[in-house]
Amino acid sequence: MFVSAVKPSIYRLLTGRSINSEEDALLAMEDLHNMGPQTVVISSSNLGSNGTIMSLASTVKNGCKEKFKIEFKLLPAIFVGTGDLFAACLMAWMQTDKKLQVALEKTLSTLQAVIKRTLTYAQEQAGPGNTPNSAQMELRLIHSKKDIENPNIIYKAVPL
Repeated sequence: MFVSAVKPSIYRLLTGRSINSEEDALLAMEDLHNMGPQTVVISSSNLGSNGTIMSLASTVKNGCKEKFKIEFKLLPAIFVGTGDLFAACLMAWMQTDKKLQVALEKTLSTLQAVIKRTLTYAQEQAGPGNTPNSAQMELRLIHSKKDIENPNIIYKAVPL
């Protein structure tokens, strides 16, 4: 068995490199490609411009490389399970669409829809001026079924 795709967060890149810029991240992704995986996706990083998170994706097929990035708005809350949801959606869309760019766009659009719905619900449940508790912040997956199955693309991947 071999690994064809990896999805570390920026803090889990196991290359020994310091990651302080987009260029550093791309070099680390190249290091990972050299270890075997065809597809490497950094699900989230603090490398985006102010108030945004950056996701980076790279694939190598038949010697051809494709790299993409998406910056998306940082929401003012802590969510549990978003990494697992990201991985599940990315793998599902990679199997369905076979294109990393489309899979990344659909994955991040799904995640943003789910966490926005979750945050809205949690704030309503907590009430004005109160901080939502962890139970209120559980991802609203069932309520987001339509967004998971057919996401409205709100973020476009930029080729690098």
